[in-house]
Amino acid sequence: MPSFGIETAFLPLLAVITVMGALYSRDEVEVNSARSILDLVEYYIFSLDDLTDEHEIRQIMQSGNLEESPFSLSSLQAAYIMVVLQFWTGSAVSKKRTIESRFTNVTRVARRLRLVNSRHDQGDLLSEELWIEKECRIRLINFIYHFDCALTFFAHFPYRLTLTEMNFDLMCEDRLFFSPHPFSEPHFTLGRNLTLLTAFQSLFIKVPPIPGIGTEENPCGLNVSDMFTLIHLLFVYVHNQMTMYIHPFRFIPSESSLGQNPDMNNKSDTNMDILKSALEYWHSIWISIRSNMCSSTIFSENICKNAVNYWMVTQLILMNPKSADTLMTMEIGCDDAISQLRDLPNRIPVHGK
Repeated sequence: MPSFGIETAFLPLLAVITVMGALYSRDEVEVNSARSILDLVEYYIFSLDDLTDEHEIRQIMQSGNLEESPFSLSSLQAAYIMVVLQFWTGSAVSKKRTIESRFTNVTRVARRLRLVNSRHDQGDLLSEELWIEKECRIRLINFIYHFDCALTFFAHFPYRLTLTEMNFDLMCEDRLFFSPHPFSEPHFTLGRNLTLLTAFQSLFIKVPPIPGIGTEENPCGLNVSDMFTLIHLLFVYVHNQMTMYIHPFRFIPSESSLGQNPDMNNKSDTNMDILKSALEYWHSIWISIRSNMCSSTIFSENICKNAVNYWMVTQLILMNPKSADTLMTMEIGCDDAISQLRDLPNRIPVHGK
């Protein structure tokens, strides 16, 4: 791949990639060996200067400013992969540490490196190397947002990154990123010229089709990966609205007269209508994209299945706001999360049934 080479890769990043490869091995001995050193590799990665508070303090005290090393992005890539590996394959203690500490560190460094503002510009056209490096930054922050949203469901943990920070580009087409020479690819474009924030807002405020890209059914020209990201965000947004604003007095045992305020109920109903409309619009775009897909891979099919699962749960929450509380009390672990997700409709009573 043009973005990664064994001979030239940053050593900590290479170490994490090696461990990840071993975890996917068909040899149980290799898998167990990789799991046995996960904590050690994690300690090594998060001891890197680029990821420690001590290094920042030292630099500020010595020179008065913070200078990023040439390996800061690679260090963050290694840290993100390490967090994902520990959460899905590590011990219970490792998962807890990942959720409460390590991922927070990842988001802090991502902000420091200004990944939340990563967008392609004309300077990236000077060389393919510059364009690929910028695309790596864009993809990394997209994946970090994925994981942040996933933790809300899988670990019931509040998200660290806000919606207003989504000022970075959507990812380019895979065929461009994986190409040895993206500039030579047919129909190459510098970037999508579309931020994740704009794409998310388009679910709530319908926009005219983008010339040359969008259609009436899909105005922003979104693809499966975009929709996968957006349904994650929509789930978190809906869940946050349901748990924080719809039931402000749900922890008070007795009925509160304030809870019967018609103005408050009307506001809640309006919010519900807006959220339902956004989810319905997401689904209509999703159907349009799926109907126009010429071929698919196992990877894309898995993305599609998971996207539909998130859509299903988000719809359930909107149908019955109490389901948001039910979801928070579910003991969802990483190993059986999908099976519990599919069983959720049977566990939540729906109004009218």
